[in-house]
Amino acid sequence: PQPLRDVVEVALAKDPADRPTARELLDMLLGDQPVMRPATVTQPAVTPPNPVPVPVPAAPPRQGAPRLIAALVALLVLAGLTIAGLTLTGDDQPAAGPPPSGAGAGTAASAPPARTPDRELQPTRAADTPAGEKPTKPSPGAPGKPKGSKPPAPSSKAAPAASANPTGRNLALGRPVTASGSEGGAWVAANAVDGNPGSRWSSGWSDPQWLIVDLGSRWRVSQVRLLWEHAYAVAYRVELSTDRKTWKRVYSTTSGQGGTVSVDVDEVAARYVRLYGTERSGEYGYSLFELEVR
Repeated sequence: PQPLRDVVEVALAKDPADRPTARELLDMLLGDQPVMRPATVTQPAVTPPNPVPVPVPAAPPRQGAPRLIAALVALLVLAGLTIAGLTLTGDDQPAAGPPPSGAGAGTAASAPPARTPDRELQPTRAADTPAGEKPTKPSPGAPGKPKGSKPPAPSSKAAPAASANPTGRNLALGRPVTASGSEGGAWVAANAVDGNPGSRWSSGWSDPQWLIVDLGSRWRVSQVRLLWEHAYAVAYRVELSTDRKTWKRVYSTTSGQGGTVSVDVDEVAARYVRLYGTERSGEYGYSLFELEVR
């Protein structure tokens, strides 16, 4: 029909300034506004797009339906005209090239810039989440973690604090003690921690032999003192432990001379103190008057 052609001609005006806005175009299609034709309208050189088929209602529309149908038709026509207008605008622009020699800056500035058709950006679709599982939201500024992951467990637990011994008392006095063996009932291991310089522990007559004192709790050990009898150890070592499984050597020798030996320790946390002999001074066992711990 002629009214629709007039609207199409105005929408496809060569000069963008002569084209009506979307609102004006809709009013023209609905008949609420007369078609404002420009002074001269140049028909586009390209073939106009095929008209959009208008569905024919099966039954007479109710009151108010013609206006609704006209609005739907106007929207469809508007969409087609917009796409055609963008296509024609892009085709009508001359190819970019250097300005003619002697042309002023004002002439170059007056030419409208080439318009790039708008593209609708599609939102990035997240990966499908399996049914029954909620997507994991990573915390801001931190890398995402797989669902159900747990932080790595610490390699070891912090060791309990060890008590200090500011008075320097003998921590081994009267404490439980065990040994690899003894020469007899008169020379048991308990004699080495009874505080009596006249009693002693005498081991079996073989190598190696050992004696372990349990301090009862963890202490910061600063000294271990050994009082040997004439049957002393030539090769032996002194070790400390917090669990009686892992031992830390704090002293060792292969040229022991007996007598009183004081082993200074740099306040190592320990509960157990072990004397471990590997070579005796004679044919008898290891003979120790006292083992003191401070």
